[in-house]
Amino acid sequence: MRHVAKLTACCTLLGAAASWAIVPPESGPATLASKAFFKPELALTISNVPLGELQPQLSAASSRGWDAFFSRHGRGFNVYLDARTGTPTAIQGSIPLIPGDGVGNQVTLQGLRQRLGRNVAQVDAATVADLVVQFIAENQDALAVDPVMLGEPRVTQVT
Repeated sequence: MRHVAKLTACCTLLGAAASWAIVPPESGPATLASKAFFKPELALTISNVPLGELQPQLSAASSRGWDAFFSRHGRGFNVYLDARTGTPTAIQGSIPLIPGDGVGNQVTLQGLRQRLGRNVAQVDAATVADLVVQFIAENQDALAVDPVMLGEPRVTQVT
């Protein structure tokens, strides 16, 4: 009988200890949540500002990059920059890279062969990847992208 009483006491203590372990601690000065802080002056915000508003503040190299971009592709673009860094956040416009029947698209397979300097029988993933990397390299000053920092292009045909 004594063994049954001891076993019952042990089970009761173990059950009470397990339920005590599940109860979350009281929130107080020692909890992690109390150490969190927010200071608005430390937040990095991105703002979309039209290129025309920031152009006087851009570096000479960046201004030359945008001038070259517009001389190659025309001025029919809406360009927005991050006011803090001068990096483009959006470039809206049409620049045909592959043959098609879109508005203003005069790209041909012969033109692709000349542009890429290799034989192009049809537009495939490798052709599109080469064209995009070439476009970024040609416009790196305006786009603020170093082509060396790009990884392997991942291109998927969309039907």
